[in-house]
Amino acid sequence: MKKNLAIVLLIVLAIGVLSGCFGFGGDHVDLGPVSPYDYPLVGMWTWDAGDNYLYIFRADGRGSRGTAPSLVQRFEWEVYGDNNLSMEFSHMTELWTYSIDRDVLTIASRQVRGMTYSYIRIDE
Repeated sequence: MKKNLAIVLLIVLAIGVLSGCFGFGGDHVDLGPVSPYDYPLVGMWTWDAGDNYLYIFRADGRGSRGTAPSLVQRFEWEVYGDNNLSMEFSHMTELWTYSIDRDVLTIASRQVRGMTYSYIRIDE
C-alpha cells in the first residue's frame, strides 16, 4: 500500500516537473510585494521530516512545492474562511486547513482524513 502511494505521489509530482523554480543553491526567491509579517503564509517552508521538500507561497497568490530541481509543482493559492487553504494545480484542487505556530506551518487535508504535515519557515 505504501509503495503504491509513493508511486502515485511521484507520478503526480512528475506532472509538474519544472527545473529550478525553487531557487536552491543560494539564488534569491522573490516572494512578491508583501512581507511574511503582513501575510503569515507567504514565505518558504521546508518539511520537518527532511527530504528537502519545500513549499514557497508568494504574495501574489502563486506558489511551488517539491524537491528542486527534479520534482516541482506550481500552483495558485488562496486563503478562505478560518485558516482554510485552497491550492489550484493544472488538473486538480487541494483543500487544506492550516495553522502557524511561531515558525511552524501545519497543514491538514480537508480531502484525505489523517493527512497532516508540518513545515518549518526558512529565512531568506
